[in-house]
Amino acid sequence: MVAVKRIHTIPLGQLLLERKEVSEENLKVALNEQKGTGKALGNILIDKHFASEESVYRALADQIGYKYLPSLPIGLIDKKVLARLDINVLRKKSVVPIRYKGSTCFVISDPSDDLVIKYLSEQGYISHKRLLTTPVNIETLYSEIMVSDRKTIEKQISQMQKEGVDHGEGELVRYVHE
Repeated sequence: MVAVKRIHTIPLGQLLLERKEVSEENLKVALNEQKGTGKALGNILIDKHFASEESVYRALADQIGYKYLPSLPIGLIDKKVLARLDINVLRKKSVVPIRYKGSTCFVISDPSDDLVIKYLSEQGYISHKRLLTTPVNIETLYSEIMVSDRKTIEKQISQMQKEGVDHGEGELVRYVHE
């Protein structure tokens, strides 16, 4: 996590301290490590188990004015937008399009990743609202997508086999490649 535009002037560590999500002693240790390594404070707190990933992301969301989503049910995915974008880029950059309160939004885990913002902008999605969640939540959702897609393909292949579709270099193989 790199510095991003904040809507609150309270530093992340102070915000977590006020919420009693981190102890003063642990915050000092993390701040000292940050000075020495340049690593993001939130990542240090999570890596050292001084604060939970969720509490750090909730505080970060509040700090930058994003809404935090604690979970991402597969039913929220905006399949039309997902189909228009490169799923490999989205997964690598930990971003997923969802339908939220009637509109397309993008859930991200690193709001400071300028390349994500640039990619979405190039694809015509610059003005869409962004929400924040943990990288684990996004990766879990992509795993569910892959399992769901695999099951759908297996069902369709099974149906094609029942209907007697050619198993060679014919329709079945062409379908799978698509």
